[in-house]
Amino acid sequence: MAEILAVLLSLGILFTAYKMAHGLFEPEKTKTILLFLNGPFSKAFWVFEVVTGMLLPIFLLLAAARHRKIGGVMVASVMVLVGYFVKRYDFVVASQVYPFIKRQSPLDSYLPTFMEMLLIGGIIGALLLAYTMAVKFLPLKERNSCHVR
Repeated sequence: MAEILAVLLSLGILFTAYKMAHGLFEPEKTKTILLFLNGPFSKAFWVFEVVTGMLLPIFLLLAAARHRKIGGVMVASVMVLVGYFVKRYDFVVASQVYPFIKRQSPLDSYLPTFMEMLLIGGIIGALLLAYTMAVKFLPLKERNSCHVR
């Protein structure tokens, strides 16, 4: 299991590198990406996202796999969660520094598209189907109940 997690984290590193490299070549995203690479968010990006959230957990997972220790997997998992939390926090905060969305007038409102309404209807339908199937096929009634009526 630890080897699989290490491979998945390696893929995460590749996706992060692609996201940063791709953002540098898009003019509207360059300023935001530079905030992460060498700006005010660089410490959080390099220390927490890259080192604590990706690189160190890979080495911990490989060492845990070699020595068959579950503690290393647990520590690496917590480190990945910390890195992911910082990644989401940086995503929200840095995107507000250079907003891409232009201000709209208060009279403009959001109207969902037809596909969004179909998606929501499909999700509700799938939930109702899952509930119906669970009620029909799972043993939900108690047998030999000790309750006094």
